[in-house]
Amino acid sequence: GPVIGYFGLISEWVDQNLLAELARAMPEAHVVLIGTSDVPVKTLREIPNLHLLGPRPFQDLPDSIALFSVGIIPFMVNDLTRAVNPIKLREMLAAGCPVVSTDLPEVEAVKKQLSATRYRLKGKQPVVTARSSSEFIEAVRELIRNPLDPEEKVELSKAMAGESWRNKVDQILGLI
Repeated sequence: GPVIGYFGLISEWVDQNLLAELARAMPEAHVVLIGTSDVPVKTLREIPNLHLLGPRPFQDLPDSIALFSVGIIPFMVNDLTRAVNPIKLREMLAAGCPVVSTDLPEVEAVKKQLSATRYRLKGKQPVVTARSSSEFIEAVRELIRNPLDPEEKVELSKAMAGESWRNKVDQILGLI
């Protein structure tokens, strides 16, 4: 079945209730979480189609992301997360993976940035933000029903080319 994936630290800002609801609402899918947990995740372990894979070497993440039908950023929305800039968003998009996130300001900014570029995705939106668990689940379902084709994945990856660390360092050096 489809793979709904997340990678990163599973900490207090990850909405475990949302993850449980997503997995239960989509039993045909596999919800895959890659990363270390620094909070109890007992409830998540009890869900048959939710897989806690633990940490993986960073260099192996591209191979994992290639298996994701949809990437997710299931963060609670609070003062802490409203201030984050989730690099994992750019990493998933650079791999050609569409993303559903909770409604975080920086995700909205990247979404607008992508809308302003000239990538060709035949009207598809590769970044979706959701304000409720039902919106989140429906957005994941929609991206699974209407996946990006290989050409669109390449276009999405190209749209993120300016987001490389090398490019960011060059921009900073230019300012200095």
